[in-house]
Amino acid sequence: MRKFSFYSGVLSTAIISQVAVQQVQAQVTPEQIATVRNVTSSAISDNGEFVAYTFSIPTDPKKENSGNKSALYILNTKTGQTTPFFTSANVSQIAFRPNKGTVTFITRKDGDKTNGVYEINLNGGEARKVF
Repeated sequence: MRKFSFYSGVLSTAIISQVAVQQVQAQVTPEQIATVRNVTSSAISDNGEFVAYTFSIPTDPKKENSGNKSALYILNTKTGQTTPFFTSANVSQIAFRPNKGTVTFITRKDGDKTNGVYEINLNGGEARKVF
């Protein structure tokens, strides 16, 4: 009986250590972290029909040494369709303008010396500088 207990203990230890090794191997790697995309901010229209959100897209650290890019996306809650709305520069501070059918945000377009407040219509089109 003692022999059985000894072998049982050794076998249990071997199994537990194998499980521990597998758990260590299942951890997130730096390469995986560098590809994580996430929503960083959001705003809901007054009527609840649209959700504007910024989507953080990481750059490949092996190709470029820079931070994440942040793009503006619009979700139509009635259809479930998501549309990239402004992806040419980083976007922050998104908000819907009440009764205007537009989204405002802060960005710095090519050629701008400083950040500006821009507005884009929910029907599409080009973002125009407001301030």
